[in-house]
Amino acid sequence: MKKRKIAFISCCLILFLIGILLLYTQSNSFRNNLKRTIELYASQAIHGSLNIASLEGNIFSGIELHKLEVKDSMNNRVIYLHYLKAEWNLKTLIHKTLLLKAIEIDSLNLYIFEDEDHSISIQNLIKQNNKDKDEDKPDKSLPLNIDLRKFELERSTVFLNFPDSTKIPKTIAFNGRISAKISSDSSNIKLQSFNFKCENPNFEVLSLTTDILFSPTLFKLDNLELKTPKSSLSANAEIPLNTILEGKIDARFSPIALEEFQPFIDQKIQGAPEIKLNIHNENQASNFDIRIKEQSQNISLTGSITSLNRNASYQAQLNSKQFNLGHWLANNNLQTNINGQLFVKGQNLSPKDSRFTIQSQFKGSQMDRYPLDSMNLSVNKQGDSLSVQTNVSSLFGQFNMKAKVINLFDRMTYQLSSDLQRVDMGRIIQQKKLHTNINAHINLKGVGREPQKMESQLALKIAPSRINGFKINEAELLGHISQGNYNIDTLLLKSNDIDIEADGKGNINNKHRWLYKIQLKSLNSLSSFVRLPDINGTGQIEGKISGKQDSLLLYSKLHLSKFHYDTLKLESLSGEAHLSLINEILNGSSDLEIDEIEVGKNLAISHFKSEQTIKNNVLNGVYKIQSGDSIELNTHLRVSKKDSILVQVSQFSLNAFSQHWKNEKDTAQFIFKPHELKFTDVNFVSKDQYIRLNGTYSFKGEEDLKLELTNIQLAHIPELNRLIPYPLSGEINGNLILKGNASEPEITSKLSLVKGHFGTFSLDSLYFKFDYKKEQLKHEGILIRNNTTLLKTEAYLPVHLSLKDSIYLISAEKENYLRLKTTDLDLSQFTELITDEGQKMGGKLNTEIEAKIEHNKIDFKGDFNLSEGLFKMQKHGINYEKINLSFSLNKDEMNLDSLYIASGDKGYLSIKGKAKLPKNMRDVIHDINLHLEANNFTALKSYYTQLTFNADAQLKGSIKKPIISGGLTLVRSKINIDPFIEDSSVKSLDTPLLIAALEEDAKMKLKADSSKKTVDSLILIHNLFFKNLRGEFNIDIPKNTWVIGTNMQLELSGLIKMIKTKDEPQFFGNITLVRGSVEISGRRFKISKGDIDLRGGSEIDPNIDIVMNYKFRDVNRNSKLLELKISGTLKNPTFAFSLNNEYLEEKDAIAYLLFGKKMDELASSEQGQISSQNNQAKSLIYSQVSNLFQKLIAKNLGLDTIEISGEDNWETGAVTFGKYITNDLYMSYSQLFSIDSENKQLVPYRLIIEYHIIRSLLLQASNEGSKSGFDLLWKIKL
Repeated sequence: MKKRKIAFISCCLILFLIGILLLYTQSNSFRNNLKRTIELYASQAIHGSLNIASLEGNIFSGIELHKLEVKDSMNNRVIYLHYLKAEWNLKTLIHKTLLLKAIEIDSLNLYIFEDEDHSISIQNLIKQNNKDKDEDKPDKSLPLNIDLRKFELERSTVFLNFPDSTKIPKTIAFNGRISAKISSDSSNIKLQSFNFKCENPNFEVLSLTTDILFSPTLFKLDNLELKTPKSSLSANAEIPLNTILEGKIDARFSPIALEEFQPFIDQKIQGAPEIKLNIHNENQASNFDIRIKEQSQNISLTGSITSLNRNASYQAQLNSKQFNLGHWLANNNLQTNINGQLFVKGQNLSPKDSRFTIQSQFKGSQMDRYPLDSMNLSVNKQGDSLSVQTNVSSLFGQFNMKAKVINLFDRMTYQLSSDLQRVDMGRIIQQKKLHTNINAHINLKGVGREPQKMESQLALKIAPSRINGFKINEAELLGHISQGNYNIDTLLLKSNDIDIEADGKGNINNKHRWLYKIQLKSLNSLSSFVRLPDINGTGQIEGKISGKQDSLLLYSKLHLSKFHYDTLKLESLSGEAHLSLINEILNGSSDLEIDEIEVGKNLAISHFKSEQTIKNNVLNGVYKIQSGDSIELNTHLRVSKKDSILVQVSQFSLNAFSQHWKNEKDTAQFIFKPHELKFTDVNFVSKDQYIRLNGTYSFKGEEDLKLELTNIQLAHIPELNRLIPYPLSGEINGNLILKGNASEPEITSKLSLVKGHFGTFSLDSLYFKFDYKKEQLKHEGILIRNNTTLLKTEAYLPVHLSLKDSIYLISAEKENYLRLKTTDLDLSQFTELITDEGQKMGGKLNTEIEAKIEHNKIDFKGDFNLSEGLFKMQKHGINYEKINLSFSLNKDEMNLDSLYIASGDKGYLSIKGKAKLPKNMRDVIHDINLHLEANNFTALKSYYTQLTFNADAQLKGSIKKPIISGGLTLVRSKINIDPFIEDSSVKSLDTPLLIAALEEDAKMKLKADSSKKTVDSLILIHNLFFKNLRGEFNIDIPKNTWVIGTNMQLELSGLIKMIKTKDEPQFFGNITLVRGSVEISGRRFKISKGDIDLRGGSEIDPNIDIVMNYKFRDVNRNSKLLELKISGTLKNPTFAFSLNNEYLEEKDAIAYLLFGKKMDELASSEQGQISSQNNQAKSLIYSQVSNLFQKLIAKNLGLDTIEISGEDNWETGAVTFGKYITNDLYMSYSQLFSIDSENKQLVPYRLIIEYHIIRSLLLQASNEGSKSGFDLLWKIKL
């Protein structure tokens, strides 16, 4: 009984203690102790610390953690958890199951960064376990089953910092929810939802769901669904881990947008293909089927494999249809179209024992824009033997190869045979400037791999081939190698230009011996081969090389004749060299002799000779140069090299143009160092003339250089006359002193010319001075003639000048200026400098202009006045006898008071206005307001051209945005097109004569227009002003504008509007052919209608509608009217013919023109042909006489039009004279030689007077014998 009481009391006490313990676990004290315990043990396990702000809940049902933070030893945050809640049920522990009702995590932040030693923060945080690796490892089997009902992550982020990588995102934000059941023999995880988003670079997964089953024997994936903004993946998989090949996988991308992965890949990619993957087990093998499709591109890979061990059997087939690699790589320059298949079958995966065959066939494909007709490949490996056979046929040639190797893994035996036909290497390596046509056969056989042990033979034969323009007739290389010893039996190349023969033998690591001979027959095609300017010449080079690599003996002999390269020409060149190079020490001798050297047009040397000896890397040479009888140079050079290159010039003697130049001292020295050049005693003297150069020019360090010119006579330098078209004379004196350093040089220079003569133009003196120091450039200049100062210049500018970088103007705090001054400068003095006959200039120029620059601001001040100006160019018909120009500058404003030019009969041109000048170095002229007025101004007047016009135009805006308005009216103009077509060649007569003549005529007009446009474009393309010009400008052609030539005489009228809203102007309007004629194949066509309609556009290609008539009598004396209609556009005209208003074919039109009858009548009889030819000859003579007569009368009488018409004799002809009395009154008089068809009386003359009331309304009065009348005509354009 007593024992029971004790047991009862003990149980009650235990229960009491358990109760007390349970109550304690609910207290804040327990939770704080638990929090501190967790922090303590965690801090001991990591290199850092763990801190928890608060812990709530109890150990029996669940806990909550708030603001958990993990920091490393450097106090950097690694993990931050804002909130964690875990709920469990301990009752299930009875069944060895831990039930986790929920784990909720909110705002989990991970900070992962790369340290300076490239270690990762998370790795450094965890302490390494240093226990003995040989300890018995504990049983890793799970003692409890875990049932996780809910695991949820919200608003979680990983922050990544890897400075050296641009492919790792900066942040990854993710959310997810899973449930899982985990036991000792299996794990089942259900991913209910998951999404994440990367930034910098960007990538996003919208959703990911799947069920995963994992056990020691099985991995299973059910209903995997993944979606991104542009891609979608669904998959199922079941893989037995013990027999992987029995697994099943079924996956499908529909589609996969490759551009989403672009941020993580250096190579640019694109495309959105559909991909299907299926793997299944069938017939004791794993079968796979992969298919990729996008639009017309299809790729499939199918096959099977029986196992993954050495004895496996496998086969696979790759099919490709219209595969374009350039599409996937987003490379338009890499376009392919691959169609074909590749088949692989084999056994055993061991490299040594494997047996396999590879067969491929590709047809109708394209590789990088080059068609591939066919490509076949066959590979067969059986154990240690391998054979390969391939043939390729394509646009870049044909390639066939057979190869066989035995004993692959031992002392192998190999044999290769290959043929190349029409191979273009330029296409293969994508070099557009390289074009080849190579035909060759290669045969290689041998035993062994290592050079010291191998036995090998090579035979290369090249049939007639071509490399760019270089043609190879034959080439051959025969050689063999045996245990390190090689022998080149034949090395041969023969072509039309060069022959090369060589042979050699030696040991790879020992002595060598080579003999070579090069015969140069003609080097024309070599220039295109080496992509250099023209090369030509003949000659021979031969030589010998022997010895070891560190002790070579070289002998070479060279002879060239009539050699030229680009602008260099040599009549002959001969040389010989004996050299030895032993341990980098050069010894030997050489000599070179050259006759008749020409370099361009400015340098000619008749003879050059040199003799050099080299001893221990020191060269001593004697050189002689002779140029005709006027120049001879003799000198000795010594060149040595240690830390720097030392060149010593001694015994210098130069006889040039009756002057003798020599060294002022015994030896001149040039020292070339990596960062400086040093000149010592580089002084040359000729009587009282001196050129001295001494000191140091440094690329980086201190400068100390002085150049002096004393009493240099220009008359003794005839080469200057090749640059300037005047005989020059005068005396030059000057110096240049360079101090400071390369970054901040200091320069002082002076240059003067006294008693100068430029042809007949003389001057007393010309003086320039430039000083530069501390980014300030000072300049003074003065020109004196006849004791009068013609020109004076001054400048003080802020300039950055460095010998290490560029030169440019800079902003300056201090005042800087430019000054230019002339006083009563008579421009007629400079007429002596004009070489073209008939050119003249004159006038008095007074100028005083100053530009001040301060704080990057420019102030202008001064006046420019030209009075009594004169400018004549007789050749071009320019005769401006009175030119007055006056403008002034005041701070930022320019006032053009007047530009007045008188020319012609009381004609003038006047420009007035003003503009704002640039305020700073980056500004431009702006606020332009100029007005141009012209009245009866004759701009040109010569035999070929005449231009007289009235104008009223304005220019406003700025240089960057100028705007033009106004117009121009042609009072009288004429252009003779003969000078523009004098150089035109005669076309072949394969084209019908009349059409050829018409087309040629149209092409010549187009050529003149387009060539002018091309020249204008070349001039103006870099002209910012014209490029930015905008506005409208009208050109009015009322009448009296003529286009004349040997074969034409046309009067034009019309109105043209130029509109410029873009870089190129556009022309609109209409030009009418008022009257005139065109001669075609000796027949003069009279213009009855002509309209040219300008439609605008970047190219000038107007619509044309022209009708021309030719009146004649056929062989039967019947009067005929041949009409030609030209329509379409100027660049693409169409021609139509009619005879007496009936359609006529081209061949008949030509027949009527040449023979007076239709084409099918030409073969009627020989007598008819002879008669026709006689008429043709008479007509041609008449045509030539009439052309000459018209020219003489028009030139001497000053008439506007002369027209001589007729048929096959003078009795039916007429002569018409035309002249504008005023711009609106035109009179023509015709002397007739024909009989009126009505009254059979001779009509002696015809007089017509036309008066244009307005452009379309004219009054016409006519008198013809006894007939007179008036007509009021209204012209309407249809």
